[in-house]
Amino acid sequence: MRVARRVATRAMIWAMRRDLVLVFVVAIWLSGCAASRGSDPSIDSGISLPPSAEPQTSGPATAPPGDASSALAGTLRFADVEGGCMFLETPDGTAYEVILPEGWQMDRAAAELRGPAGEIVKFGSSLVVRGSIARHRASTCHIGPIFVANEVQLPPG
Repeated sequence: MRVARRVATRAMIWAMRRDLVLVFVVAIWLSGCAASRGSDPSIDSGISLPPSAEPQTSGPATAPPGDASSALAGTLRFADVEGGCMFLETPDGTAYEVILPEGWQMDRAAAELRGPAGEIVKFGSSLVVRGSIARHRASTCHIGPIFVANEVQLPPG
């Protein structure tokens, strides 16, 4: 009886080892197949992420040359997604992710926007920015169209 039990135990251990080795071999094979494919250049062509505080003035990520600078007026808002995203909500409800001109920074903790000369705009305040809508550009915020601002106009008062 003891011998039969030992044989059965050993057979079960060998079966478990065999299954474990098989799982590892399949896992290694699959990871090797995934690594050998490489990247498909058609997947990410034409997509770029916005810089943190510096607008682009040329190239495919901004509006084509010759497009007039336009003004965008709305309420400065903040969404706590992807590390925090500032946007401008227009009166018709459209949300524009704004790429700020150099020197402007979002202060998430104070819930405000700070300018290079010490200007402060609180979230929820009205704001006007001048610039253009970015074309062929993506971001991590996914709030709405991206607007590259080259000027920020503070509300009066």
